[in-house]
Amino acid sequence: MPSRKQAALQRQHRECDLQSRVKTLENQLSTVLEKLERIEKVQGVSVSSSSSLPTPAHTADIGVAATAAGSPEGSSGLFDMPPYHHVLPVVERYLVTFNSVLPLFHPPSILQIVKNWYQNPHSRDPVTGAIINVVLALAHHTSSLGEKSPIGDTATFLHNAQSVLTDITMRETHLVNIQVLLGLVMLFWTADDLSPALILIGTALRLAHKIGLHVRKGSQHCSPAVALQRNRVFWIAYILDRDISLQSGLAPVQLDSDIDLDLPPLETEDDLTGFVFAPDGYTKMNYFRARVELARIQGKVYDSVYSASAQNLDFEERRRRNSEIFHMLDDWSSRIPPEFHALTLSQSGPSSLSKFFCILYSTRLSCRALASFASPFDSFHYSEWMRRLQEYGGKVAAGHVGSHAPVPHGWPALADASREFMRLFQTVDMMDTFFTR
Repeated sequence: MPSRKQAALQRQHRECDLQSRVKTLENQLSTVLEKLERIEKVQGVSVSSSSSLPTPAHTADIGVAATAAGSPEGSSGLFDMPPYHHVLPVVERYLVTFNSVLPLFHPPSILQIVKNWYQNPHSRDPVTGAIINVVLALAHHTSSLGEKSPIGDTATFLHNAQSVLTDITMRETHLVNIQVLLGLVMLFWTADDLSPALILIGTALRLAHKIGLHVRKGSQHCSPAVALQRNRVFWIAYILDRDISLQSGLAPVQLDSDIDLDLPPLETEDDLTGFVFAPDGYTKMNYFRARVELARIQGKVYDSVYSASAQNLDFEERRRRNSEIFHMLDDWSSRIPPEFHALTLSQSGPSSLSKFFCILYSTRLSCRALASFASPFDSFHYSEWMRRLQEYGGKVAAGHVGSHAPVPHGWPALADASREFMRLFQTVDMMDTFFTR
């Protein structure tokens, strides 16, 4: 057993290491923020600095902002918030739209946090300020071009939140800390540089384990409402972890064997959080559950394509495993009501469902492409297929009659899914930040 001195030295070493990682992450976030600003300029959205936000002199009632003198060093923008009557509608719109389908936040709790922030300026703290800024950033990031709020922009709110990452990661861990980190991950979900998302999701899941979000017993002393929110936050983390894993080709942090939670419900009459309704206004499905189930399949795809053990398998064994993935994808797809199929939704034209189901079906398409050895993210097999395709093209050009062009395993289903997805994708706003790189 180590001595007290050794234990203290080890603790000090861990704290220094974590502070170093946070500093590295802050530098990476600054780089990504610059890219985000360029994207928003292309979209025609003016990216302003925090100095263009309303000042205390322009606010009234409970919209009075804290002065920089009362703010922690390096986070003055966190406390210079727009007035309450401007912030509230933006927060409410996000809670009833994007958050109602992917429920990272509990709406009554967030609304109370916002209200308390403005009514009690002398009791503000960095973590609370960070979560409000994250909600505002997500509201801006997930809204359509015509819904963009005049009170700020994604980059400003994101900068405010990331300025207090040390407070979020080093202080006592509560659910709100994890929600802030996951909100930041969602903002970097589609970024070109996945480094910030990779570090943030790893940190978020470690903190989630620390307070027992991944197991039932972790919430056994909580009220049913709090336990439900804890479950939802964990499943959001699970989705993000699996998605980023496949995008990066790196192993997911969360193991399925370490999870002891129920999936979101298939049916409910009371709480419709996570559910979506078809254009007919009657048919509904739990989108949130479908996304969790698809994330499980993403983990299987990683094991089959990227894992170290998969690299040592012969072609036939990998083909067999990938056939199992095709079966899982087909089974998953069979449980989606016909009213929510890509072709059906595309025929209904643009709607609020377009974004969500493009996210869903693009994920399914990525899984099928990777399992088909037809994805550029699987560089080895993709390059091998392209080489064989080029050889075939050369033979045809030279007048040598070939039989059939070499196609990846499961090509017909992949091609059909791609065509259906492209029809649905045409109903999405082309300037939507979720699909703009």
